[in-house]
Amino acid sequence: MFDKQLTFVNKTFKDKADAINFLIHEAAAAGKLNGGEAYRKSVLQREEEFSTAVGYEVAIPHGSSDDVTESFVAVSTVKKPILWGEESIRMIFMIGVPEHKRTREHLQILAWLSRNLMHDEFRNSVVNAGNEIQLFECLSRLEQ
Repeated sequence: MFDKQLTFVNKTFKDKADAINFLIHEAAAAGKLNGGEAYRKSVLQREEEFSTAVGYEVAIPHGSSDDVTESFVAVSTVKKPILWGEESIRMIFMIGVPEHKRTREHLQILAWLSRNLMHDEFRNSVVNAGNEIQLFECLSRLEQ
């Protein structure tokens, strides 16, 4: 689910749109998206319906489309908190799944993330990761 190429530490974003665009660009560069425009529309549509800020300074933008070639979770911590809807966030977990896996796989990933994000220890290890390798190792330990 996690990929070293899609883990980022202490990124600086102007706003929510900047963060979403960056993570989509990186997912496409990593081969997880074929183009990515349909996926971008899916993520932005979800954000218009309801903010994906979930508390604990975390946002989980997500979407599904046919241009997602492989399910992924792109993760970034932010250097300076940004406003995501009405909440200030420091951690972003962007989920992408192919349209045909939308129901089952999407919900499994969301449930897994939600269970782990409830634990202070996990959130602290994510937000305090000093570099991408530490962040990826933190995520990989939980995935096992």
